[in-house]
Amino acid sequence: MQDILKNKYLRRSFWIASGSILLLLALIKILIVGEVVQGSPEWLRFLSGVLQALIASFITTAGIGAFIFYLTPKMDPKNGAEFLASYEFNDYFESALLATSEWHFRGGFGRYLRTTVLPRLNTLASEGRAPITVKAQILNPQNQKLCELHANLRNSVKNVDEKADWSSLDVKMNLYATIVACAIYESNNQYLDISVFLTNFFSTDRVDISSASGIVTKEDRKVPGIKFTKDSTHYKSYMGDLSVTQKQSDVVRRLPTKYKIGAISGDDVAKILKELDFVESVFTPENLKSIAKLVNEGKNPYA
Repeated sequence: MQDILKNKYLRRSFWIASGSILLLLALIKILIVGEVVQGSPEWLRFLSGVLQALIASFITTAGIGAFIFYLTPKMDPKNGAEFLASYEFNDYFESALLATSEWHFRGGFGRYLRTTVLPRLNTLASEGRAPITVKAQILNPQNQKLCELHANLRNSVKNVDEKADWSSLDVKMNLYATIVACAIYESNNQYLDISVFLTNFFSTDRVDISSASGIVTKEDRKVPGIKFTKDSTHYKSYMGDLSVTQKQSDVVRRLPTKYKIGAISGDDVAKILKELDFVESVFTPENLKSIAKLVNEGKNPYA
């Protein structure tokens, strides 16, 4: 009961459903059954008794629910975490991105980081004239075997775009799109300090941590996330874990030349990758154009 009422959507549904059922039962009792006297038919007395029992049960259930949620002590935030349904992810990220001085990420190829987090933090840093640090750990696009394994993983679960034919080339292009976007944002905003780390392993967990809270999600959209605040032991634990894996990763160099997102061409992508010391022989001109499109369009995969 307490777990249900902790979720604001389920809590609202619980109170609406309970109130509606109570109102319906009361109307049936008053308007249809009416007052039952000693000479009333047996079926009417039975129906009246059933309605009274149901009304009493719903009032008791609602009362117990209210007592558990509003009057019992809440779990110590230092020891607890909260499950978050996938449809609540957007609301969580919207709130976390309103005001933060840092963002830590570890996951696959960071589409949400590229399309939503970076633009929001870029604006936040510029308008607030305050430094914001971003540390992103994504897969190493030059590790062919890793890209193949990640493509297979995405094809085996219900991912957000319902694409079921991911290839290692698709994974590579998305990874390079994230690398290019991070490099451009970092080079154009003196208040943004963006570091990209390339891991040679992957996990089914995706970690996003802001100044005030963190969330762990899965690629499978049927699986809820785990949210925790800065005061919790989970926050410290995941920050420590990110620090350890970060030290095992390769660091992408900074981009010396400035480019503008929204006007990137395939030729620009080729130049940027060369400036960042990436040499990818498998890319065709069409592949480079596709990467440029991914960088320019900034389409939120979870919208």
